[in-house]
Amino acid sequence: MVNRNAHAIGWTRSREPRSPLLVMLFAITVTVLTGCPKTGFPPVVDPQPSERPAEAPGGSAIDNTLAGPAALPARALAKLGSPDAEVHYAARGEQRLLITRADGRWIALANQPVTLGDAPGGGAASLHPTAGGYVFLWTDYKDQDGGIWVIHLRSDGQIAEKKRLAGRTGAVVRWLESFETADGIGVVAETASGHGKSRLSFVRIDEPGETKRDTAPRTLEHAADHVRGWQLARSAADSVITWVEARSDSETGKVFARTLTPKLGDVRTILDSPSALADIQLSRDQKGYQIAWTDTRDGDPHIYGARLEASGETSTSPKPLLQPVGRQALVTLVGNPAHTQTLLAWERPGQTGSLRSIRLQLLDTHSKRRPERAMLEFHNNDGLPQFAAHEDGYVALTLGASGQDDEDNTETTIVPSYVRFDQALKVTGGEPIRVQAFAADNGFPAVVRRLRCKGLRCTLLGRGRSTPSTLVEIELPARNSTYRANATTLSGPPTSELTSLRSVVTLDQPLADMDSVELADGRSLVAWITHVTAEADGKPRPAPAGATLAYRFVSALGEPGPSHVLSRRAISLGGVSLVAVDGKNSSKRNSTVAVLAWAGPAQGASQVYVTKISGRGKKLRQTTVTKIRRPRKKSVPNEVADVVLARDPRDGYVVAWSDTRDGQAEIYAARLSNGLDKRALEKRVTKSPTHAHEPSLLVTTDEVLIAWSQSDATTASVHVRALHRQSLRGKTPARSLLPPWDPTKTKTRQRSTKLTPHGKRGAILAYINEAAPTTQATTSRASLTLVQLGPGANVIGSKTIAGPSALKVNSFTIGCDTARCRGIVFEIPATSEDPGRSPLHVRGFTLAANESLKTSQPRALILDTLSRGSQQDVGLNGASPALNRLFFIEAQAGGSTVRSLQLRW
Repeated sequence: MVNRNAHAIGWTRSREPRSPLLVMLFAITVTVLTGCPKTGFPPVVDPQPSERPAEAPGGSAIDNTLAGPAALPARALAKLGSPDAEVHYAARGEQRLLITRADGRWIALANQPVTLGDAPGGGAASLHPTAGGYVFLWTDYKDQDGGIWVIHLRSDGQIAEKKRLAGRTGAVVRWLESFETADGIGVVAETASGHGKSRLSFVRIDEPGETKRDTAPRTLEHAADHVRGWQLARSAADSVITWVEARSDSETGKVFARTLTPKLGDVRTILDSPSALADIQLSRDQKGYQIAWTDTRDGDPHIYGARLEASGETSTSPKPLLQPVGRQALVTLVGNPAHTQTLLAWERPGQTGSLRSIRLQLLDTHSKRRPERAMLEFHNNDGLPQFAAHEDGYVALTLGASGQDDEDNTETTIVPSYVRFDQALKVTGGEPIRVQAFAADNGFPAVVRRLRCKGLRCTLLGRGRSTPSTLVEIELPARNSTYRANATTLSGPPTSELTSLRSVVTLDQPLADMDSVELADGRSLVAWITHVTAEADGKPRPAPAGATLAYRFVSALGEPGPSHVLSRRAISLGGVSLVAVDGKNSSKRNSTVAVLAWAGPAQGASQVYVTKISGRGKKLRQTTVTKIRRPRKKSVPNEVADVVLARDPRDGYVVAWSDTRDGQAEIYAARLSNGLDKRALEKRVTKSPTHAHEPSLLVTTDEVLIAWSQSDATTASVHVRALHRQSLRGKTPARSLLPPWDPTKTKTRQRSTKLTPHGKRGAILAYINEAAPTTQATTSRASLTLVQLGPGANVIGSKTIAGPSALKVNSFTIGCDTARCRGIVFEIPATSEDPGRSPLHVRGFTLAANESLKTSQPRALILDTLSRGSQQDVGLNGASPALNRLFFIEAQAGGSTVRSLQLRW
């Protein structure tokens, strides 16, 4: 892909906040034809007829004779030469006015160039159309005291009233914004106040021609201080300003607002929590003002918002505008005073590659999301697209591929493009921005800026690469085109979606394993175990000892309770396994709600433990399942690993683990009573010359199903066996499950087994089937395989979950109830440039209880994307068979976080 024009969109500051998330400029940087010696700035002279701009501002349309599909309608505004000049632009109906800074002066380019006044370097400026003409404001500096000068111009660009000093700010002016009010012109000045923050001041300027007008400079009224980011919105009757205020060096702050017209109102607190980033947005619709910002209060930044009446009163308190899933960054709000809806645009940062998906959704006048949704493509690592509202919808200015739908070899040059939407976010038009004026560059402008709409007519400015350069005004029609629009309308609300992502616990060390269960009272219990820590010299501590095993309850609303440490001498290889107990008296102090299996030291050796947990987190009873001596071996460590626990609804529990007491790793199992009494000696389940590990268990009405992964130096394969329910003796021989696909005949690794009930007497065995890397691919593929088992572990059918051809499964979970099975897959995109830090695609699939894997083909549909991932197995598991809540481990620099993920199916 050639990003030849990936820099072409210039992001204007108009109605955009100052924020580290956004790239913001204000003045349109174009060029001016010159003919005098340079004295610091490109000089301007009265041009001769042959040198005048190609048509004065508002000139004739350009003939669209560009080869290929029809070019966009456009009109030439000026021929511009120097790339260093600054030009401000305004339109009144069919009239146009350009003002440029050149040779230390402001020059208005109307029918004749007019010198307006001195233009010292570095000052801010603003050009605004009024009922009678235009008003132009600029700043100068006298001992760092920014003076705001104002001059009124007639509709033809001539001076209506000479310049005068509107006021002095007492500091360097970073930004000026002017707007029309009922009694004149309102001006907001942003001045620097140190430490990356600003102060906002407000002043009114009379319209020209007022009788007995006081010409003395007016006093600037203080509007806000300690400002990180701000936004202004207005209608014909009122205007409101909102800002993020940080009284320390923090990047976040509180949110405030106040009216500017019809009078400067009181400061109103919108958000009392100092958690808002500086990307605040404000937009006006038919019923009032919508505010939005990116909030950091719950760890991951996500989009919050509030509603204001026209009076500035808060009508809707701050609340999440989107489901708080993963990291979100606000792009913009676009309202329209003629309608009762607001367009919200945001994205999920952290995606890899240059193609970014900007998400669009409509909000109603109560800050609630409407079902209309769309996705906009944006091909650039920096900057953001622009949006504007028109009479019947919205238009977006983006960077997209220039290919045509009817071409076999689609061109992939990235160029400025536009997309038009109707009020329901249906795409009604869109194509690359091509005009005849830039035929030398295949019609594509070098820079496009200033997207504006009035009625149904939307326009922007474009500038060419050549010197001198043509400045044109380009129209963006809704018309049929052979180009593919760089956006997609999403029909209706999603059938399944992620609704919440929260942190359960954050640790400064990596985690080896975690598990979770949903309890009878609606809470979840989450347990985790750390890796063995190191000594001060960096050498690992001798096993067995060193890992921390802990757990905590999570409420039905996702709020974590206090942590409880079970052991600080646990063995990380043993992992952790939980089962829930159907306790009707779960609130009582000594009522068992869960049982936990793990590995720890006893008598200087690794042993298996099972522990009862009360509803208040207290350890009620603990049993040491194994009590054996483990003499040191030279070949492999003599220890236990991969402990797993299953509940027998009739009587007690079954625990299984991988044990190296026999030389290689073998699977052992034991049965415990409800009181955790051991019924008999543990039974050896496997007998193989290779290593057996990663067991999973399921107790049915007739038997115990056990599956495991068995590996040698190059391969790993999944085996399954049925055991007698009470004695745990072998009911059937171990059966190897061969991979259903292996087109390259490469060595495969079958791992991460999980058994879950399916139907009345059956089960589903799921596992990851991973192909080793080939000479053509440096990363391995990994699919998820489902095997349907009947009584006696007989295989009824098997299928590989359908998905992308290059699916790379990271981890999965599956749960089944009486009606259906549900599964979630975390997938690393195969195209990821950095798999260790790549995003994780979240995919979901279902299988009805009466479906057979002989004929059914489950397909994993993408639900969402988590912005950061890890190549390690993230320990994904569901707290209940319904899979409404998941837990997983997110690796971070020097530590780990256990996350809670809620879904709506």
